[in-house]
Amino acid sequence: MGKGVNDFRCYKYMDKKAYFNISDKLGLPRRCPLVGYCQRWKYTVYFNSYGKDRCATDGQVDELLKKHHELPLDFDEKKVAFCGDPTISHDDNESFFRSNVCPEISLFSEHRLGNMPKEAISSCSWSKYEEFRFIEYQHFSECLEFIQKSYFDISKIKSFNTMNNSINQHGLNDNVAGDKVMGDKITISMQSQQNLSLFEVTKEIMQLLQQLEKTNPNATELEKVAHVNDETALSFKRRAVGALRSGGETAIDEFVLENKYLKVVKAIIIGWSKPD
Repeated sequence: MGKGVNDFRCYKYMDKKAYFNISDKLGLPRRCPLVGYCQRWKYTVYFNSYGKDRCATDGQVDELLKKHHELPLDFDEKKVAFCGDPTISHDDNESFFRSNVCPEISLFSEHRLGNMPKEAISSCSWSKYEEFRFIEYQHFSECLEFIQKSYFDISKIKSFNTMNNSINQHGLNDNVAGDKVMGDKITISMQSQQNLSLFEVTKEIMQLLQQLEKTNPNATELEKVAHVNDETALSFKRRAVGALRSGGETAIDEFVLENKYLKVVKAIIIGWSKPD
């Protein structure tokens, strides 16, 4: 008998409530403001609903999606290019694989594959014999496209009220095809920028700790601190200290969702803030 989804979770569970909670804590829009314009979103829609031809050119994909009214009229003017790894898709009669897809598709969209749960899935593998072999989750604040846009294009961003439904001009619903919520402009407040920076810092430190766990599961706290010190550049340490001073030590508690990492993450960042 095949195993269910819950047996193969590789990351924290992220349904709509958890997704919105992260957005609220970071002071960001509840939904990604790049939906409808981001290449990662575009190719996720294409592969899930239209992508029989895996060799189609970017122009052919655009033409097909425009024909089906999936792209906004100003897409060519405002589209956001891939940053980092592209979206990967493979399908056959007995299995499918998705990697680096837009997490908002499976969480909100009619373009979610039929047997995928309504969760913020960025990568997954499924077969009819084992069902879901792994699932990885992601919030839009972790996407490089959003990070680049928010840090390097702030002058073109417009303010969002994250506490009401104006983030979606069609209201909060499950229809991404109608959710052209871009993003010619979002303004992230200084506090939001600080929160996002601290979130990214803690996330990177936890990833380093998780890597160490695989090679040395019995590492002591001192060994964990030493590992992160060795694997991070001085510029990262300075950014971490700046984010800590802006957000405060208690803010770390909001972003370290796994308690087993909280003590050591705090110790690492606070240690960097102290003079040698």
